Amino acid sequence: MDELVKILFTEVLARRDQRTELVVAVVRTRVTHGGRSRRLAAFGRSRQPGSGITHHTEGRISSCDPQPRVWSGVVVTKAAWIIITGSPDVGKTTLARHLSQRLRLPLLTRDDVRSGHFFTQGGWSDHVGDVLDAPASVERFLELVDAYVARGISLVSDVVVTEQFLAAAVGPLQRSRPMVLALAAPEARSRHLARLASDPFMARQPTLRTLGARSIDEHVIRAAAQHDEVTKVLCDGRRIGVPTLDVSTRNGYDPSVDAIVDAVTATVGRVA
Repeated sequence: MDELVKILFTEVLARRDQRTELVVAVVRTRVTHGGRSRRLAAFGRSRQPGSGITHHTEGRISSCDPQPRVWSGVVVTKAAWIIITGSPDVGKTTLARHLSQRLRLPLLTRDDVRSGHFFTQGGWSDHVGDVLDAPASVERFLELVDAYVARGISLVSDVVVTEQFLAAAVGPLQRSRPMVLALAAPEARSRHLARLASDPFMARQPTLRTLGARSIDEHVIRAAAQHDEVTKVLCDGRRIGVPTLDVSTRNGYDPSVDAIVDAVTATVGRVA
């Protein structure tokens, strides 16, 4: 063989804290074989705040990094990240499925991440292993979102957006073209409690033990208090400059699904 061309793609997955942020970047080097050299592309480096990667300017997410992102030799355009938020059972997942089908986009929900791990840990058996709590499931969810947008894959997701979530999601927000759909309906609380009370999976004793409840009634009472707490801390993307559309789900969707599709495609459906 006259030459050996090696293309190395190494993903670096690092936990972010308040001082360090994982950034998908292109690191170029050369490998010499038989007197010839070839550029290699590798991914992953961590930079400190203030390095020009991500910063807050008047409350907005922005980037000063001129370095293009590359995946498998292709320059990656920023992916769209459509975030559907609202209190539990306000209709987030239903709308997310509508948009996923209409826009031909993959769907990723925080609840699916948590329930998927629950299944892995024996959630349908009589002996359930250690499962993700809510903060850990959000962390796994954001890791998966980051994996999508780093490769230029746009997606729809549903998740409860709070100040804490926005702080944790700075990386994928900066690396994507995000838009938030903020859902609201006064009936969401009663819908949520009725669904939990009638869900046979939630009534299983192994499930209740994992959730720290002795009965489905006790779990529903706790869920009511949690729903009230979540509603108090809900927020949208306006504070950090992310385009946000308010949607009422009191009687269907207002604006309509067609109008929401039009708004999403007009806002994040065009390559900058």
